[in-house]
Amino acid sequence: MEYIGIPSITIICYLVGEIFKILILKKKRRNKYIPIIVGITGGIIGLIAYYTCKEIVLNCNNVIIAISIGIVSGLASTGGFEVINKLIRGEKNE
Repeated sequence: MEYIGIPSITIICYLVGEIFKILILKKKRRNKYIPIIVGITGGIIGLIAYYTCKEIVLNCNNVIIAISIGIVSGLASTGGFEVINKLIRGEKNE
């Protein structure tokens, strides 16, 4: 159970970022807020997971560590999206 927690936080944060991008951010220049949103979402999920099921956040014994794991997992969703986007669409020269 402890090995599925972090990827699940990452996937949930990715989906929250995509939903936020589709529903709220319609302009391209506002995409810079998505890493902040998914980082905060990951921190909240890490905090909730700490109090409900500690196995999800690697049996950590500190609230700060659980929030940190959530934030890093949330930010990993943004990085994963960028890697996949660059592989599929190719690198564009700006």
